[in-house]
Formats: sequence, C-alpha cells, structure tokens
Amino acid sequence: MAAHSNVMSNIVNATSNIGNVTGNIGNVMADIVNAMADIVNAIATLLMQRLHLLEDV
Repeated sequence: MAAHSNVMSNIVNATSNIGNVTGNIGNVMADIVNAMADIVNAIATLLMQRLHLLEDV
C-alpha cells in the first residue's frame, strides 16, 4: 500500500511541477510582451522625434 501511496504522491508532485512550469512560461511570455511594448514605444518616440512631433528629449 505504501508503494501505491508513493506513486500517487509522485503523480501529484509531477502535476504540481507542470503547473509551475506553465506559470513560469506565462511569466516569460508576459516579459516578452512587455519588451515588445517597450520596443514599439521606442520606435514611436523615434518616429515622432523624426517628424518633429516631440521636442528633443
């Protein structure tokens, strides 16, 4: 019976690990989206400066 309990425990731990990895992937994706937004903002700022819509910063 102890072996069965260990198997169940391992399955629960593995499932928990999968959840953690999924969460980590989500965090990385959020970081990538934030970085992309920063890049878009930087490009927009450069374009507006180029078009003289912004004062030099």
